[in-house]
Amino acid sequence: NYQNIEINFFAKTNLLAKATLTGTLIQFFIQIFEINKVGLLKLKVSWLKTSREEKRIFKLILPASLASGLSQINVFIDMFFISSFTGAASGLAYGNLLVQAPLGILSNTIILPLLPKISKLIDKNQIKELQKILIKGIEYTFLSTVLLGGLFISFSDLIVELVYQRGAFDYEAFSTVKKILIAYAVGIPFYLYKDLLIRFFYSLEKTKLPFQLSLIGIFLNIAFDWILTGGPTTQFGNLFNFNFGVVGVVLSSGLVNLIIFSILSIKLNLNNYKIPNISLLKKIIFMVSSSIISSFTSRFLINNIYNANENYFSKIIILVLGFLSFISIYYLITKILKVNKLNLRLMFK
Repeated sequence: NYQNIEINFFAKTNLLAKATLTGTLIQFFIQIFEINKVGLLKLKVSWLKTSREEKRIFKLILPASLASGLSQINVFIDMFFISSFTGAASGLAYGNLLVQAPLGILSNTIILPLLPKISKLIDKNQIKELQKILIKGIEYTFLSTVLLGGLFISFSDLIVELVYQRGAFDYEAFSTVKKILIAYAVGIPFYLYKDLLIRFFYSLEKTKLPFQLSLIGIFLNIAFDWILTGGPTTQFGNLFNFNFGVVGVVLSSGLVNLIIFSILSIKLNLNNYKIPNISLLKKIIFMVSSSIISSFTSRFLINNIYNANENYFSKIIILVLGFLSFISIYYLITKILKVNKLNLRLMFK
């Protein structure tokens, strides 16, 4: 019986691996097809000389690739610190999966469309227009990430329950992943803002600082992981009276992102790309306040119709209603407070 269960498990994981590989290959061939359509697939190989433009590309690619690789080191560091907590590794993976998909969509929706505009303005040396685009990008980044974080925090119980809670995923696992999801939600604005500034620096062809900050981030991550998990030592046990466990490890990543984007912001101001930090901070406070009000209001509405014994389909409807009520209230309040420049009419044209 045990052997049958083991065979069935490996058959399912093998199927998932094949499905992932198939999806990756399909995506690759679609991208190749689109690249070929715009005429970028015509390669000219020269073994004798390297053009000026090729040198510029390598100057950008190498630090970016190394920085991306260094970010994976932080994953191993986090795994090292949570290895002593039962079920923490799987809980971290579950929580991360819930966050990464919508965060990736936001990144592709907000940041990527700005990059061509930023590059053109840099080439034309239009500093004032560049500042306007950057500030607009920052405002939309915080407007959307505060909304996303608020949704995750407000409906973490329903989200985790609907996505994961079945079979061996018991109440203890549910409680762990819920806490991890909330911790991730707190750090979402820091992550996306840091991502925006790093890409802006790459557009300026200033790759040295982001790479250096990636190295510094590793040491900061070790320090914060160690502190927030109680300061563990081999001889004396934990040095601190507090231990946030796996939640502390997640919060550690948010703190590292906060420090990195703060340094990048200061560096931008020193390079004549003035960011109105005080004005932006006021707007962010209004956004967070709007999210808190939306959270309490939407949860109050949902609690009046939510029943733990509801069937799966009914819970999905309740979650959708919760999302819609939160988004509607958040949109109205941010419009009233004049921190939301989103025009719905233009979006649906």
